Amino acid sequence: MPTSFVLRPQTDKQHWSFVEGPWREDDQGMITAPPELGDENMAIYTEHAFGDFEAEYEFHWDNAWTDAGFVFRGRDAQHFYVVQFPCVGQQRRAEHFWAAISKADRTGFLQVLKMEMMHGVTSALGVWHHARLKVTGNEFQLWVNDRPLSVVIDDTFAGPGYVGLYTQSGLGEGDRSSFRNVRVTGQPASAPPWDDGPQPPHHYGVLDAVHGSGCCQIARAANGDLIVGSGDNLHRSSDNGRTWTSQPALHGQSLIQLDKDGNLINFRADDKTFELYRAVSTDHGHTWSDQEQVGEVKFGPDRPYQELVPSIILRLHDDSLLWFLWARTKHERTILKGRVFTYGPVPNFINICLRSTDNGRTWSDWVDIDGPPHDDLTPLYHKDRHSEISAAQTRDGRVIALSRPDESPFMWETWSSDGGRTWTPQSRGPFALYACTYAICTTTSGYLLIGGRFPAIAVQVSRDNGMTWQCYQIDTGIWANGAMFEVEPDVVLFIYGAKNQPQELRRQLLRVTKDNLEPIG
Repeated sequence: MPTSFVLRPQTDKQHWSFVEGPWREDDQGMITAPPELGDENMAIYTEHAFGDFEAEYEFHWDNAWTDAGFVFRGRDAQHFYVVQFPCVGQQRRAEHFWAAISKADRTGFLQVLKMEMMHGVTSALGVWHHARLKVTGNEFQLWVNDRPLSVVIDDTFAGPGYVGLYTQSGLGEGDRSSFRNVRVTGQPASAPPWDDGPQPPHHYGVLDAVHGSGCCQIARAANGDLIVGSGDNLHRSSDNGRTWTSQPALHGQSLIQLDKDGNLINFRADDKTFELYRAVSTDHGHTWSDQEQVGEVKFGPDRPYQELVPSIILRLHDDSLLWFLWARTKHERTILKGRVFTYGPVPNFINICLRSTDNGRTWSDWVDIDGPPHDDLTPLYHKDRHSEISAAQTRDGRVIALSRPDESPFMWETWSSDGGRTWTPQSRGPFALYACTYAICTTTSGYLLIGGRFPAIAVQVSRDNGMTWQCYQIDTGIWANGAMFEVEPDVVLFIYGAKNQPQELRRQLLRVTKDNLEPIG
């Protein structure tokens, strides 16, 4: 007969294994991870392994950059399934709640098997939720406050394994998620002992430990050097992103392209005058010419935009350039408890694209990437605030543009089949993702990658030209705001803002294959 076990790490310490420090339990039975540690925390119940079982527990988020997970079928800290309830600031404020079931393997990444938005479940902090998990063979069923997630079927970890709790804080040191009333009902099963040896691997390096909230677009100079800006620095690598040096940046370097003559070109858009500027380097980015004005974005009196913000510049297969920008009329800022929020009336936003066929010496008039036919009575800025634009050209030659939402639970998606001249109407995209403006690329084999915020630091991979996507959580953190660049065939350098206390700009080399995403180094 199945037996019911109440899991309490504080009162039963000899039967628990902890990753990154022992967990605590207060007099009311609330279970929390140690707040002074960063990255992931795990508490694994090691007295019994379970094959088929049912588990239930209550949880709430203690901050807006965390996860409240339940580990099952675990072998060690590198091989397990985990129920996830990820939280980031934008998703929480917009009140959409997500649940996922993922698996961890030797890569240290979490491959998301299923992630869905759960209706009727609040994303407010401090609210207790009830989770129930039923594991039967290779079939996993999950409910949150009695709302079901679609059934997940997976055979990776088929035998009995260990269960436990999982959380993390993208802030670094600080509060995470809290748990209580953790109960597992099932027949204990025979399994090898939990292996305390393997720890969750971390494959990132730190590029900038001061200006850690994000970086600019990555470019490769004619001599093979990679260059990227963060803060007031321009970082340089001559070994495909494995080691770096730094120098002061000039002209606010953020959008750099290599032309066919081997020169680097840096582009800048003035956020107030809407004038476009261009500077050239003939020595691989060590020195730069004076800036010259090469255009101006004009909207007319019927569109009184007050700020212009540049997004990615994309070089197409035919060597033309597409420059994506977004404009807004109003951006109210409210300071609450030392933090800046952007509440207030819905701003009038527009996402646009410019085109150049002469390496940015001249630019076309702007084109709204919310293409016709569209309902002029309800333009997109009434549906959602949309801003940062990520764009890439797929293997079949089309261009996909994904725009960051503010209230929407999904990104906005639009396509061009004629090199950016015209666009489809923007529609709901395939996933939730934030802060990924420059972090998108297409690899030699045609794999499409985009990296950003949610869940934690995640990379979405499409192996069919953007039709379907697979999500991998590759790190914890709150910032993202990163950039991607293919440095070798199907090997992508991803630089991104990670934790916040203290800030860290991290880098990883990722190899994408037909069935996985793997770290290098």
